[in-house]
Amino acid sequence: MWDNHLFLIDWEGLRLAPVEAELFTFSNGFFYGGIQNAFMEAYEKERGKYSVNRTAMDFYRLRRRLEDIAEFVCSIDCDSLTQRELNESLLNLKMECEALLIER
Repeated sequence: MWDNHLFLIDWEGLRLAPVEAELFTFSNGFFYGGIQNAFMEAYEKERGKYSVNRTAMDFYRLRRRLEDIAEFVCSIDCDSLTQRELNESLLNLKMECEALLIER
């Protein structure tokens, strides 16, 4: 969408939710963790007085880890995976479980 500003929309998970529902992806260990500080500084500067709710960020980050763990378990249990795919899924499942323990 364009209205003198660029608006990015996440159609896959379209819902009314706090901004932290998307911002958690900039947390350490997630998709864009390598640019976390620069992005959050720019975001908070653009939003003005808005302050990110760190508790909400933690909730959405932990929820996503649990969702990923459930998806890996379902895939391992129900999908017809090749040995390579199975090994990859098991490794990813292990990494997510370990990350969950670290975040406690």
